[in-house]
Amino acid sequence: MVSAATSAILAPDQSGASVSSAPAQSAGIVREQQPLSLGERDRREVQTALEQWADGQRMAALQTLDSFIYQEPEAHLAREMLAKLLIQQGEPERALQAVELGLRISPNQAAYKKIKARLLVDAGQAQQAADVLMQRPPAMSADVEYHDMLATALLASQNFREAISAYQALLRENDSVGRWWYGLAVALDTTGRRPEAADAYLQAARRDDLPAVLREQSRERLALIRAAQ
Repeated sequence: MVSAATSAILAPDQSGASVSSAPAQSAGIVREQQPLSLGERDRREVQTALEQWADGQRMAALQTLDSFIYQEPEAHLAREMLAKLLIQQGEPERALQAVELGLRISPNQAAYKKIKARLLVDAGQAQQAADVLMQRPPAMSADVEYHDMLATALLASQNFREAISAYQALLRENDSVGRWWYGLAVALDTTGRRPEAADAYLQAARRDDLPAVLREQSRERLALIRAAQ
């Protein structure tokens, strides 16, 4: 979830270091440095924190982000990264607090909703996770991960008919993902739509990206459905 890679910081170009700046100064040209926007400072603080994290300075990284969002509550990238690092740190309660505060400021921030939903699913509260994600979802083309998580939450909360629709929409976007075929198959199977489930299990069993144990389960369930027909 959280990438350990960090982008490079561009240093000032030193190729013209031997050129004197005196003429510009003598001509009275003053170039004022424009203050960074919140978005730019937000990205800068996230990069600093990721570099600290990669160097093993985990507490410093968390403090960098925590201090910045205290000063700038609408620094959404920093808050999102803080929550993700807290999850990696094994502190899901603090991560949930961070995104809850963010959602009070920006109630439909997709990144916060995804983190909250993931934490709820991990805590066995799949229905609550689905409820969070079903509120004003973004377009599929804008955030496939969001809809992937929504389908997972719907399946885990046994909202099988809604899960079917969610997985079918995902597969219209990309029909090569084994997890989506498997999720669709389980939802169809559970609602008694066995012929369609058999087709979905067949597709799942053919997908190398699906874990071997789920491919085997797909083959076994497919065989049972065919034997019963």
